Amino acid sequence: MNRVEITKDDSPTLYSEAFGQTYHSIHGALSESLHVFIKHGLAEIAQSKKEISVFEMGFGTGLNAALTWQYALQNQLQITYITIEKFPISEEVSTQFITQDSDLNDRIVRLQAVSWNEKHILPQFNFQKIKGDLMNLNLSAQFDLIYYDAFSPSSQPELWTEEIFSKMYILLYPSGLLTTYCAKGQVKRNLKNVGFIVESPPGPMRKREMTVARKLISNN
Repeated sequence: MNRVEITKDDSPTLYSEAFGQTYHSIHGALSESLHVFIKHGLAEIAQSKKEISVFEMGFGTGLNAALTWQYALQNQLQITYITIEKFPISEEVSTQFITQDSDLNDRIVRLQAVSWNEKHILPQFNFQKIKGDLMNLNLSAQFDLIYYDAFSPSSQPELWTEEIFSKMYILLYPSGLLTTYCAKGQVKRNLKNVGFIVESPPGPMRKREMTVARKLISNN
């Protein structure tokens, strides 16, 4: 069961009773997504590319995807976006998820409403959301950028292992990025052990750090 909660920057998130966690930071859901995934992910890739492929682990509320679509339109980008979600939120809950940005709301609603497991061509945004388990995911595509937005290692430890990060490494093009809010030491070690170069830029709001993992061109 999920319920809407308003975070400290006045943007909404969801609280998952099953996992005992919110989908985004209680200190600012919108601020966190903009900082972790847009500023330290999409905006950096967009400095050198106008056609960008993104994989998101954890579609959740649709906030990250909607922000990416909005950024693409504002910055003349063409985005291909694939996301996977094992536990889709209900339509009833999704209609209660309302931000103060009407344009962003419209994009969240559209992305929540499209059918699962099908490709959708939207303005500057080719979109597919997959209902499934990352553990069993088999994609032939590669990506410039991965948004890693699973619940924390304390709730979903199986999604923060070397085995999973090895899959993520393979999914990335050389010079690609993986960004995540999580800054736990073991998570960083697991990323390093599969070949990523790991950085720890300042985190959003009250969070001291976040994580950016880079796949270097020289690594195979």
